[in-house]
Amino acid sequence: MRMTKLTAILAVLALALAACGQQATQTTDPGEDGGGDGARADIEIAVVTHGQASDPFWSVVKNGVDQAAEDLGVTVTYNAPEEFDPVALAQMIEAAVADEPD
Repeated sequence: MRMTKLTAILAVLALALAACGQQATQTTDPGEDGGGDGARADIEIAVVTHGQASDPFWSVVKNGVDQAAEDLGVTVTYNAPEEFDPVALAQMIEAAVADEPD
């Protein structure tokens, strides 16, 4: 049951990434050159993936997340495990939720 919830959360996160067209953590903060409109500058989005930060596929996903953040002018925090570990992944998700992103 618990793994089903985790799978559902990961599926929602993957869909959110698709909609936006390490133990790595990186925050993309819109700067003066960032796109989007100024009203979005205070929007914070947390992304937690189950794929390893070093995997070529997930590095492409991360680049897409960073580009979308820049294009939309929002702040994104991206988290990915160094190796697949469901317990660590759950902790990353709980930490992301505790930060109260939008």
